[in-house]
Amino acid sequence: MAELRPAEAALDLLPLVYDLGGEGWSPFLEALSRWTGSGLAAIHRYDFERRQGDFEHGVHTVDESWRDAYREYFCHINPYLQGGNRRHLRTDRAVLGSDLLPLRELATTEFYCDFLRPQKLHHSIGIVGLRDASVNVSLTALRAQGRGPYSPQEQRLFTLLGPHLRQALGLRRRLGELELTLEGLSAALDRLPQGALLLDGSNRPLFVNRRATELLAQEDGLSLGRGGLEAARSRESILLRRLLARGPGGDEDRVARAGGAVRLPRPSCSEPLSLLVSHLPSRRPGAGEGEFKLVFVSDPDAAPAAAEGRLRTLYGLTPTEARLTGRLLRGRSLAEAAEEMEITVGTARTHLKRVFAKTGTHRQAELVRRCLQGVAGLGRG
Repeated sequence: MAELRPAEAALDLLPLVYDLGGEGWSPFLEALSRWTGSGLAAIHRYDFERRQGDFEHGVHTVDESWRDAYREYFCHINPYLQGGNRRHLRTDRAVLGSDLLPLRELATTEFYCDFLRPQKLHHSIGIVGLRDASVNVSLTALRAQGRGPYSPQEQRLFTLLGPHLRQALGLRRRLGELELTLEGLSAALDRLPQGALLLDGSNRPLFVNRRATELLAQEDGLSLGRGGLEAARSRESILLRRLLARGPGGDEDRVARAGGAVRLPRPSCSEPLSLLVSHLPSRRPGAGEGEFKLVFVSDPDAAPAAAEGRLRTLYGLTPTEARLTGRLLRGRSLAEAAEEMEITVGTARTHLKRVFAKTGTHRQAELVRRCLQGVAGLGRG
């Protein structure tokens, strides 16, 4: 095997270190394995307080059952991470496993005999990428005894990769946090009774909540075409495009820049949809104000709903009182609700008085407003 040139190998590996694609770390780890003849290459996370570890970001040429065995048992007895070895783990240069534990001592451990040797792993090397109060995240590689110890050139390669590993780990951590935030915000918007859409500067949808998806699928007053959002009639489509357009900045264009509202007639002759556009200023360098648009769509014919279980929790209603309230919120009269529940109007009126007392309301309209303006009106079921 030709002698490894650290700078050449690093130049080949660095694009893969910063690749944030769907394959994660696998392309980088596979390439590192090829350069160094390693049977295992991993991003390894270890919690010193809990003495728990895992190959957090994937491994190369290691059966998944071995990973499970490591996570469940062998991480607790990993001799490289026991005792005072933690202070010898470095972020500024690569460290050989033999620097932490002589190979003759390693060979006597359960970790080696039952975990490393069956996988034909013997020599190891690693460098710490991230370190906080109790957790280390490091780049680790191991290979067969016949390949010999990792050379100074290979140590140099791992040391060169170290700063980039730290940067990439930080980027991936922040990206993961952003993805979790986006998932949470998406779930929250899906619970709105109104449709909500986030559009980019070209009026292409970046996000569409569940209710907006339903309204667009109906193509009854509002649809999504090649040019973005379209109304059923050309006149309203022109108004909609004006609301979505960004003005150049003059006083006469303040309304356009601020967005606005429009009613969209529907071919089905149902009540028109109500649509509100709000421009969101961008803080990115070079991006103009109002590059993103937030669009809300409301269907006045959609029956308002509130989860009966939530009504019971919020206001202490009985199951019968919650069922009655739910029907009133969906636009039923007291007589219609009583008929659906197969009770007399008098009994329904008695239940309604108790609901008034528990919700602090005095009239049916006030009850409906209070319930639907609160969290009881969010979500479905």
